[in-house]
Amino acid sequence: MEKITSLNFPVFEHSLIIKSNKNERLPNGDLMLEERIFEELEGIAINNTAGDFSDFLTLSSHKIYKKIIRIKNFVGVLQTKKGLTLEILPKIFSQSKTDSSVEENRKILLNMLRTLRKIPFKISNMTKLKTEHIPLIEVFISMFLEELTIITKKGLRAEYIEVEENANFFKGKLSFQNHIKTNIVHKEKFYIKYDEYSFNTASNRVIKKTLIYLEKYTRIFENSHRIKEFINLFSEIPESVNHKIDFSQITYNRNNKELFNIHQWCKVFLDNKSFINLKGDSLVFALLFPMEKLFESYVYHNIKKQLDNQYLITSQDRTYQLIEHPSSFGLIPDVVIKNKSTIWILDSKWKLLNTDKKNLGISQTDLYQVFAYLKKYSSNKVALIYPWNRNLNIENLKNNTLYFDKDKKEQLKILFYNLIEDNLETLLDDFLIDK
Repeated sequence: MEKITSLNFPVFEHSLIIKSNKNERLPNGDLMLEERIFEELEGIAINNTAGDFSDFLTLSSHKIYKKIIRIKNFVGVLQTKKGLTLEILPKIFSQSKTDSSVEENRKILLNMLRTLRKIPFKISNMTKLKTEHIPLIEVFISMFLEELTIITKKGLRAEYIEVEENANFFKGKLSFQNHIKTNIVHKEKFYIKYDEYSFNTASNRVIKKTLIYLEKYTRIFENSHRIKEFINLFSEIPESVNHKIDFSQITYNRNNKELFNIHQWCKVFLDNKSFINLKGDSLVFALLFPMEKLFESYVYHNIKKQLDNQYLITSQDRTYQLIEHPSSFGLIPDVVIKNKSTIWILDSKWKLLNTDKKNLGISQTDLYQVFAYLKKYSSNKVALIYPWNRNLNIENLKNNTLYFDKDKKEQLKILFYNLIEDNLETLLDDFLIDK
């Protein structure tokens, strides 16, 4: 099978993609693409100007470069037919003078992805792999292969499947209507139904199809070698002709529930199962995630890990409506923390604040939102948590406590999560203290 030649570039959120006569990643993280590849990406942006994808690639003009594309808000992998693979990483800052590296950002992104509930990234064996040093798409392929290794340790799985055929022998039970219709002049035949123990199952077919798909796109030797070994293991299994139909035939019970994750991975690759659906004939593969949702998931996961033994913690709580009669405008705070006497509300925002801006650049809409939480939950302390970034002057952040009332009883904390140094425990200690 012919391999597709690929240009693989890691870029960060908010990076610029510039139309040029060469393909090159610039020292500041921006990317230059030759005309034919730039125009392919431009076409993808134009085809997705509405819906979930509308705020991912934005087209604009530049006084020097003329046409540019800006990457916004989404992270993950995008691959095109002309061979471009964009690995889009979150823009995460270090407090040191040196910006965090591609490897460091990739590692943090993978940690974030593992906290998502509906995508199968929770593979413990991945800790032994140097995932921060290989392209993101190869990490995803490695995760799939690790999961497949787990479920095939004892060999391929077979199951009883129903077979219908017009045979010269009688077995199982007669399919009476089909027998009359088919064998009215063939008295020697029997149109029968019976169960056969077979490896040719819907599950094995979609796995085989996924392996063949990935064989074409992997670029590193270890993944390529492992895929070939698995294809050999599945050599007697035909690949799925229609994987959507095969997926619909798979049901789970106590005997096969461990197959759920591998099927989720198959859907990721065969259906581009992501948070968004992309349009465009130029796309080969896209697995993209909105950073706002990813940050929410990561914050909740780490808060729960640290505080679960001491507090009742809920995510995306839906207890209250902004309008009670009739019920409408649901309030959904990211994290609600409770003990016997107190409620704390925390909302995460993937926005880069700046101490040089008025009010740090905090959105007034965000303030209205947390004020509504405070009132509806009868709480006296809410927090907005933002990612730490280089535009924050520590000296100007000594007082990060604001008040909604003159008596200083209704408190708002502005918290900055340093994702590299992981200062969440300190932030929570400060937020939860009764004062």
